[in-house]
Amino acid sequence: FVTILIHTVWAGSEEALGALEFVDESFQALVVEKSQLLQAEYKQQNQSTEKRMGIFESTSRTPAGAKKDSRLAHAQILAAVCANLGSSTLSSQVLMRDKLISFLIEMVRFIDVLGDISSEIQQLRYCLCIISRELSLQLSVSQTQAFPPMLRKQLYGKFGAYTEEGQTQGLFRSELRRQIAAAKAAVKPRDPARIQEIERQIVVSSEMLEYAANMAMGAMLMGSVFDSDTKNPDGKVLTWIRRMLVAAETVSSEGHHNNWAPKKCDIAREALHFLLSSNLEMARLFVDQCYSVQQQVSSAYFLVLADVVMHTSSIKLDPQTLIALVLSKMVDPDADARSKASKLLHTIERRYKPDD
Repeated sequence: FVTILIHTVWAGSEEALGALEFVDESFQALVVEKSQLLQAEYKQQNQSTEKRMGIFESTSRTPAGAKKDSRLAHAQILAAVCANLGSSTLSSQVLMRDKLISFLIEMVRFIDVLGDISSEIQQLRYCLCIISRELSLQLSVSQTQAFPPMLRKQLYGKFGAYTEEGQTQGLFRSELRRQIAAAKAAVKPRDPARIQEIERQIVVSSEMLEYAANMAMGAMLMGSVFDSDTKNPDGKVLTWIRRMLVAAETVSSEGHHNNWAPKKCDIAREALHFLLSSNLEMARLFVDQCYSVQQQVSSAYFLVLADVVMHTSSIKLDPQTLIALVLSKMVDPDADARSKASKLLHTIERRYKPDD
């Protein structure tokens, strides 16, 4: 039955893909194993760059009755499984873990040779973000040999290229406009309706990809820092987080706010939590950032720091530093910060209260 569903996904059925996403946990490893038949299919293809480029040459939807590309079908199936994994599944399912990591590394290499942002390629990148995030959440702390810091660093850098805040300001939008112009110019004969549809598909897929990439980048920060630059307030990682915290709310290509996606500030706050929870030695840096002149930045760092301090007694901050911070936040313009300061004060009183 699983094999039939996989073939049905390959044939273009979204219903079959949805069924695989919600398959019972006891069958998830089987789905990953059986999906290898798609890998066998695309490995038989000619491995020349020309052939690879030709796979995704169209920016239109897959024609009715035509099979979906086997790589994309494989990626979508694995992403669907990852979206519904138990919190510790990959720790116990070693074969499934290794297959997911192997697929991820192979597809990252494959995408590296492509300069295309067709709808299909964007979907493939989106799936890699979903898979990477789940791998990092489950393995970055408990199984660092299987999902090492250097792999997280590579993926973090890769996904940053799919976002506005993850690279040089303005470069992402500029590159998107260039790619759209190239795709529209390639349409022959000139069909206004087709040109408009191609542009819409690329923009929508890029918006979805940017959201998934930001989520994946945050997850890459779980576990020990992957380089010393991560601890630099002006380094790439903390600069990305700062830019996410102060970014305006995303407006979709249709002109309305993306209510389906978490706000960028919330993604950034989650990333800060992953970072500090795994690297308690960064607590002093977080304290410094709590005094940032940028309100969004100071509030986010304080809310995360307070949560970690309240739930982690081993964090090394002296009570004087914490009390001074709490007193400053008692009059903070942010109501959430004021409320959290009051709760943190009670924690400090309990933790540092002298013995009677």
